[in-house]
Parts: sequence; C-alpha cells; structure tokens
Amino acid sequence: MGQNPASSDERGSTIEVASDPGSVAIKRSSFWIPNRVDTRRLPFEVSLMVRSELSPLGILTLVGFSVGAVLFDMDGVLVDSTAAVERHWREFASRHRLDAETLISGIHGRRSSEIIAECVPHADIGRELGWMESLELADASDVSVLPGAQWLTEHLHPSSWAVVTSGARSIAEARLASAGLATPGVLITSDDVIRGKPDPSGYLQAAEMLGISPQSCIVFEDAPAGIAAALAAAMVAIGVSTTHTTAELSAAHQVIENLSCVSVRERLPLVFELVDPGARNR
Repeated sequence: MGQNPASSDERGSTIEVASDPGSVAIKRSSFWIPNRVDTRRLPFEVSLMVRSELSPLGILTLVGFSVGAVLFDMDGVLVDSTAAVERHWREFASRHRLDAETLISGIHGRRSSEIIAECVPHADIGRELGWMESLELADASDVSVLPGAQWLTEHLHPSSWAVVTSGARSIAEARLASAGLATPGVLITSDDVIRGKPDPSGYLQAAEMLGISPQSCIVFEDAPAGIAAALAAAMVAIGVSTTHTTAELSAAHQVIENLSCVSVRERLPLVFELVDPGARNR
C-alpha cells in the first residue's frame, strides 16, 4: 500500500494492538473513545484500524489523519447493493447477449451510461439507461447498510461529509433510504458530472460544495476506479475491501475491511482512540 501523502494538513500516528480482543497490547499510554464529535471544529481526526498483512499474528495498527471532510462512495462502502447490482447487469447482459461474468467484472465504481456505451455502442444509450434505472429503482429491497456506516455518518456533522456515487440521484436516494441512512446535504451523482470515475470531478465538486480544499479530504472507496478518482483529486484515498481484494486496492493509502474500523474525534494532541470493530455490532 502507498505511503501517507506529504501535506501540512495531514498527520499520521500509530499504535499497535493484538487482534485477539482478550489480549490487547496498547503501545501508547492513553486512548479515548468519543460519544459525539463536533466535526465543525476543523480539522478533525479520522482514525483507521488497519490489519497488517505482514504479521502472522494479525496485528492491527491505528492510523490517524487530520482532515476537513469525509467523502464516501455509496455502493460497497455505505450500503451493500452487490446482489441487486449484479442481478440487474445480468439481466442487461441477457438482453444484449453479452457474457455476464465479463460484464460484471468491470462494472463497480463506474457510471451506467459509460458501461452501456462501451458494451453496446450502437444501442440507444438513453433508452438503455432509462431501462436500467427503472429496474434499479424497482428492486432496492435487498439493499442493506454495511458495518460501521450508520455509526460513522451519525457521528459526523452534516457539513463535514458527502457521498459521491456513480449512480443516478434517484437510485442513490432510494438505496440510502432502504439501508436506513440519511441522505447527506451534499450528494454528487452521475447526474451532476460529465465524466464519471476515475475522473476526479465528482470528488472535486463535493469538496467545493463543502467549502473544503481537496487536500483536506479523505475518501472511502471500494473500487479501483474510485481510488484513482480520489488520488487524481489529491485526496487521501482509503480502500474498503468489500467488493475488491486488498491487492486490487493497493493504490490506496490504506485499506480497511469496512467502516467499523473507522472512528472520528476532534484534533487534540497526544490523544488516541481504540476502536473495536465488533463492538458497534454487538
């Protein structure tokens, strides 16, 4: 995985803990777990519990970033829509006699319009897109919230986070509602940009709307195209290994299992928080 970017707005600090909750070894003298954080006081700190692939004992490392805003991809980061998404694209593949497995391998993190144009360039793109969006809107019942997403979004001030998704606004709002998550004040969708990920315009637009410099933003993404978009926007890119392997997300600055590995706090010197990823789900 890549190194933390060198920036005066970012600061990293680590502690190591054993992955066995019965034998936690803390290498700093204090830690702190927040009840609620006033993330309007900038910058605030986002901490990640990262599993070391180099350790046979599964050592976890706490990595902290001082940031001004948190930007989330939606599918595969906040909500689990994988079954629905793949079901819809299988129907599309059948409709056009395409190989479904080949098609599905390249859909995550990309706009439907771009996928359709690439796969069936002579089709009526607008008509096919309308067909796909109608299918997605009618079939959002099995979308669920991913671990840590509700806790984290509830502990961020509304002015300090946004969602940047490759889906249409109507679909994004339907999936967030189905998962029981609030629709953020800043929601960038395929309707708002000319080019989708890996183009950085979606993330840059979100930062501008929040009034935060791109260099002060941290992005959570599950797909290589999204990681590339975040990096192109000069943002800290964190991979979430829900739909892709750690190796496939290796361009990210860090890779975590899901958002239950993430906590936030006001930026206070020499204060650290210890996050048990399973505690919020018990």
